[in-house]
Amino acid sequence: MQSLQIRQILFLVLLLIAFLIIFGILIYSSTVQAGEPESAFSGKKKLLHYKNDEISIELDEVIEADIFVEHGEISIAGEVYGDIIAVESELTLDANAQIYGHVIIYNSEIKSDNTSKIAGDLIELDMDNIEMSGGRNLVGYGFQLNQYQNNAVIEKGETVTGDILILNHELTINGKVDGDVINILGKTIVNPTGAVDGHLINYMGQITSSEEALITGKTLQVQEDDSEFAETDEDYESDERIQRDAENKYLRRTKETNQDIFRFMGDVTIEPDEIIHGGVVTLRGTIEVKGEVDGDVVAVFGNVELDSTAYIDGDVVSVGGKIYREDGAFVDGDLVQTSITGVKVDSDDQHVSVGLGGISEGPKERDDWESRVRKKRRHWAYDFDEESFMIRYNRVEGLFLGLRLPQDKWNYKNNSIFNLYGHIGYGFAGKRACYQIGVERSIFGRYGPEIGIEAHDITATEDIWIMPSFENSLAAFLIKEDFHDFYREEGYSVYSTLYISEYLKMTGAFHDKSHFSLEKNTNWSIFGGDKKFTLNPEIDKIAYRSWIANISLDTRDSYKYPDKGWWLNAMGEFAREDLNNEEVDFDRFILDLRRYQPVAYGENLDFRIRVGSSRGVLPQQYKFDAGGFSALRGYNFKEFENENRMVLGSVEYRIYGNRNPLNSILGMSDFNLILFADAGYLWSVEDSLSAKEGFDDVDWDDLKTSVGFALCNDDGNVRLNFAKRMDDNEKPIVVTFRISRPF
Repeated sequence: MQSLQIRQILFLVLLLIAFLIIFGILIYSSTVQAGEPESAFSGKKKLLHYKNDEISIELDEVIEADIFVEHGEISIAGEVYGDIIAVESELTLDANAQIYGHVIIYNSEIKSDNTSKIAGDLIELDMDNIEMSGGRNLVGYGFQLNQYQNNAVIEKGETVTGDILILNHELTINGKVDGDVINILGKTIVNPTGAVDGHLINYMGQITSSEEALITGKTLQVQEDDSEFAETDEDYESDERIQRDAENKYLRRTKETNQDIFRFMGDVTIEPDEIIHGGVVTLRGTIEVKGEVDGDVVAVFGNVELDSTAYIDGDVVSVGGKIYREDGAFVDGDLVQTSITGVKVDSDDQHVSVGLGGISEGPKERDDWESRVRKKRRHWAYDFDEESFMIRYNRVEGLFLGLRLPQDKWNYKNNSIFNLYGHIGYGFAGKRACYQIGVERSIFGRYGPEIGIEAHDITATEDIWIMPSFENSLAAFLIKEDFHDFYREEGYSVYSTLYISEYLKMTGAFHDKSHFSLEKNTNWSIFGGDKKFTLNPEIDKIAYRSWIANISLDTRDSYKYPDKGWWLNAMGEFAREDLNNEEVDFDRFILDLRRYQPVAYGENLDFRIRVGSSRGVLPQQYKFDAGGFSALRGYNFKEFENENRMVLGSVEYRIYGNRNPLNSILGMSDFNLILFADAGYLWSVEDSLSAKEGFDDVDWDDLKTSVGFALCNDDGNVRLNFAKRMDDNEKPIVVTFRISRPF
């Protein structure tokens, strides 16, 4: 027993050390990047200027730039990550258009489908007026626009966050602007102490900029008969120095063969029938290669886009940008992508990554350079639970069919006053209909909160965190295993949600609801033979009112198969006696924190911490359970249940691609090997203790731990787990098959 306790303590210490190392690296990297002064070439959006042109951005196109159009026509059906500024022009937004920025039009016509999406503001100008309306159909992106209609001064030491729009007046900048400055018919003065962290744009006015001022983007001054990018002598000398240094460092093949160097400023395209005999270098632009380059290709503070027809007899280098490579593109030399945070290199059959975590080298699994089209992620959504058609199967309802109008379906659609959501469906074995109906309204524009009210009569469960509804339905339908416990909930709620950013939201709500027990109503499944579903447990019948507060943070790169980012959900419910009667008086709290951390090429270290606590007499259905599947995988399902305190932790070390030794043995690249460890403890304390009490007297010798490994597909959701509990060597290894990640 003594050796067992020592092993458990050592396991807990190692788990804590792993967490501290990851957290320390993240804090250090954030501090280093925050402490470095931003260069004039820190990856800001490009500025594209068109005059007397007809521009069309097609459905499958993604443009990462601000676009300024004068005396022309622009039609957008694809995605633009930047502002659109149209002067004396015609702007058409297709139904599929997505603008992640502001749309500013001056003396221009806009033709817009109501379903097109604008994340920033829509501003219509004439010589005297600014009419501003909030964006539509895109929520929570936080683009800020400051507009002035009289002379203004940004004082020294003052910082204005967001873009600035000024009409027919003078703007003097002595402080800092963290965004673009757009002046129509006025004058912009940037004094020596001034700084603009973005573009400086002026139409039919004047720009006066000191050489000592810091402007990180482009300076565009447009007059009636002429337009040009303004660049100071200091900027030009800096450009020459940077380009010269890049050529000396990266034109390896070109210098070895004494070939010519073709230099460009801005974007350049090598057409399919074009052959360049020598090196190609561009500064502050994108090199798009569709033809052949007999030499090196170097983009300084810009991207390199290699079409499927590209043929490069040399190296491809992007300094401060990215490399996009389509299938079929041939590169005889190395691919080098450098940035502030590290270097990524493919050399022959080896892949090397140099970053904050050190140097990683290994065999090249496949072409890992990014595709040209940006991958999009959806926040605040769960894929199966957002489908319009509802289908599920369990021992309480049997087959349930329904229709759903997702909650974010009509956000800002048609500028409607209210947004309607909800669902309705019927469980055939339970012979009961379920429904939810709600309405929302955004107030104070897109930066204000949403308020809503909803009413419902649903089949509820507290076990979604253990297993998603879709996976549980398949288990019940196919093998007669239902891993959710259900109860009936009916009532209503009034709430307000504030989207602080694309990643962070806060919700406060008042609930009035009643809970009832539900019986098992079916024993049918396709397989399972004579096996029977377990009874659905009784709950505490209760009717009560409560306040609920919730905060959610989601920076994951994918909501379904994340490899990087944070996920945090913290919930507190307060059902106090003054809202109810003396029979109902409790609080409950649940914290779920997850981190997905790439370690090196082909390796990821992920962890989750889940904590639950309460005060007062907690209803049976709200008590904490754990064991099996997503928590303590070496134990039986819900081996620990009906407690009012819970602490759980899980760590997974994922090895994929050719870093996985199994793939090398099998000659494949589609399997992931996962090593995991779980630790946790569930217990109960006196109901009179507050939620923060009851943790000091825990005997951590009773900590439950399990370790194991899993084989899974490339996405990590289809997996076979082998887990062993550490407190009893005689217990067998637990084998489970999953079609979802545990977290």
